[in-house]
Amino acid sequence: MAHLATNANQAAISVASGIEQIQLVETKEVAACWAANDGREACITNPGSMTVSCGRFGPGGFRSYTSAAAHPAGDSLLDLDMDGHFVVAAGTHNGAAVLTTFSRSRDNGDFLTWMSEVPAAAAVTTGALLLPAY
Repeated sequence: MAHLATNANQAAISVASGIEQIQLVETKEVAACWAANDGREACITNPGSMTVSCGRFGPGGFRSYTSAAAHPAGDSLLDLDMDGHFVVAAGTHNGAAVLTTFSRSRDNGDFLTWMSEVPAAAAVTTGALLLPAY
């Protein structure tokens, strides 16, 4: 769960285990929006600051957290998904809907490397989803 805020000091991510909140992480960003996880790694979009934050977590919550794992060019970031070595974020760039792909390393998953940006083939996007290759 994420908390949207116009005040950077109020944006936070609630980390839950089952139905119990175990940690509240201050994002130090303008807005924390969508979150996705893959195993013990998680990334969060921050549409107010146009960044993606990432971290690794364990039984007690986040063990590491990088508030600016990526800072893509664009107008807005919305949903994201992650799988294996990739993170994809839906957003807008120059007023058009785009999907931006990042690579991540299992050794240094708190930072992302920009790979590509492709048109979303729609006037607006409502989400991002990575599916396994067949």
